[in-house]
Amino acid sequence: MKFHFTLCIFFAVICDGVHLQKPQRNSNSPPQDQQLLLLLNKLWQLDKNRLVYGREIQISVQGRVSWNENAVTDLAMRPLFANINSLVLEKPTFKAFIKLLDNYCKNIGENELITNTEAYEKDEFLRLILESEIMKEVYKFLKLKGKVGNSLNDFRQKLDELWFKPYYRKASTKIEDSSGFEHVFVGEIDKASQKVSGFHSWIQMYLEEKKNDLNYLGYLKQGNSTSILMSRFKWHNSVKSIGSTFIGTSPEYEIAVYTAIFLMEYSDFRFTINGTPVKVTCFGINRGKSIGTCYPDVI
Repeated sequence: MKFHFTLCIFFAVICDGVHLQKPQRNSNSPPQDQQLLLLLNKLWQLDKNRLVYGREIQISVQGRVSWNENAVTDLAMRPLFANINSLVLEKPTFKAFIKLLDNYCKNIGENELITNTEAYEKDEFLRLILESEIMKEVYKFLKLKGKVGNSLNDFRQKLDELWFKPYYRKASTKIEDSSGFEHVFVGEIDKASQKVSGFHSWIQMYLEEKKNDLNYLGYLKQGNSTSILMSRFKWHNSVKSIGSTFIGTSPEYEIAVYTAIFLMEYSDFRFTINGTPVKVTCFGINRGKSIGTCYPDVI
């Protein structure tokens, strides 16, 4: 089943005038993809850069907020991140990831201009994550499945297109104001509605909270472990009603999981992380050539 913009293959979801392409295939469609399950389990085991809870990272979830998206009562008097070993963020892939976060305009509708420095930072990030055992394992799996080319450079180009190719979110303007990476890991703000979209990175949450640009309001759902959290927060006074992030995982792990599920053409895929049942949802954009969104949920 391919990511082509064809009605017999896709359901279309309209978002701000743009079609987010959702493949019909999901993890509830029998038979269950045991090979992908095995891969995702292995990726968790290979994430050697993941922060150790209690020693390198601690969170304080505090009050549980309502599922009513209009409820913005602050039930968290303290920051979400109680403690982070900042030395961990100096690891090469973390450091390269963080350099990318200020390369984007947060407001939807503002054209993204990519400088030579920003292009270099993106290339360096891709180079570093492709050196990780996690990404090598994903590449090996996807090559075997015929989803990527026969060289690591082909895979790098595919990652570049999936995550970093600019596209527009509003058909009315056709301003190239977004990308998969920006939406998923940085976050975007619709100034008209004062709503946050995307923003599924715990690293970005931590850094923005540290700068007092993010106010954590409380949690919606937490897994059996501390590996994933659904929460509500305000970012630059705009609301993320239902946010969801992995907690403590490395950038290469998150890119690997989302890329594998997306290229295997699942709209959602269910698996278990450290005892917590998780569902990852993926949508394509730009006729499925780029990632529109990917995010985890506790189920």
